[in-house]
Amino acid sequence: MKSLSELAVGIVIVGVMALTNAHISAAQQQGAPGNLAGGGPASWPTGKAPEPPALDTTPYKRKWLDLSYANLSEKQKLDIYLPAEGNGPFPVVCYVHGGGWGVSDKASMELENTLKEGMKRGWAVVSINYRYSSEAHFPAQIMDVKAAIRWLRANGAKYQLRTEKIGVWGSSSGGHLVALLGTSGGVEKLEGLNLGNAKESSRVQAVIDVSGPIDFLKMDSELEQDGFTNFAKHADARGPESNLLGKPIESVPELAKEANPETYIRGDAPPFLLEYGAKDNSVSVHQAILFAQKLEAAIGKDKVNLVIFPEGGHGGGDAASTDENMNRIFSFLDRYVR
Repeated sequence: MKSLSELAVGIVIVGVMALTNAHISAAQQQGAPGNLAGGGPASWPTGKAPEPPALDTTPYKRKWLDLSYANLSEKQKLDIYLPAEGNGPFPVVCYVHGGGWGVSDKASMELENTLKEGMKRGWAVVSINYRYSSEAHFPAQIMDVKAAIRWLRANGAKYQLRTEKIGVWGSSSGGHLVALLGTSGGVEKLEGLNLGNAKESSRVQAVIDVSGPIDFLKMDSELEQDGFTNFAKHADARGPESNLLGKPIESVPELAKEANPETYIRGDAPPFLLEYGAKDNSVSVHQAILFAQKLEAAIGKDKVNLVIFPEGGHGGGDAASTDENMNRIFSFLDRYVR
């Protein structure tokens, strides 16, 4: 496998000047567990990871919780939070939670940084639930997220939202969904227009993907080539990707391709900020590098930002929560959405 310098252009490597495959492999062998499904890889063979803790939302006074954006499932709900001051309309960033497409919630602790920083910086934060893979297989999840975006455009004025431009942010499986949302604008078979507000657009104007799986069929081989020897196999019939598709991923390559955000990249895709950890033993950093290359070829280098945390595991680790990184994320949103 090629080094980072050979594979990608415009990478921001936080904390070091250069990072080769050898550096990645050595760092990964030291530990830094990943947790694609919200728990460690050891939990994947059960098909379900532990539920992450819930976020205390009581300090946020201006909010609407459990708003239904469609009516096929109890999961098709979203929460809206407004800054403590101001009359709006406010710019919107939507958060899509992780959890291996099978656990977690729109009010889990992973929302904390998005909500706290968004409120402080004058953003409305919308947190979206979607159907678990145990309830409905792909493409139900991306259809739900697209339906939520359309609902916001149809109803946003009631909630002091400015929705002509919308940014989206997701981690892990949520990162996969926002990446797919960004590249598949206008792809009819993924829209789910029967879920409502068919005249509204589901296109978004900025995407923040943190540790999201991209190409399911390459995940295991990339981790092996990175030097990992102890990780839960994504090709396992009980793994989260197979649960999402409803069959072992290697038995349905065409369906895996349909779930791959790279499949739909065109020149009208929105700007992307990709943040991945070099020590992630759940989703190889090479998933992001190859995705970034293909995005750059389609929409231009200036619209694709790839940040690699050399000490970061799944979700980027502590470096992802620093003031420096929050400033990076909201500067990106300010540029393309505000």
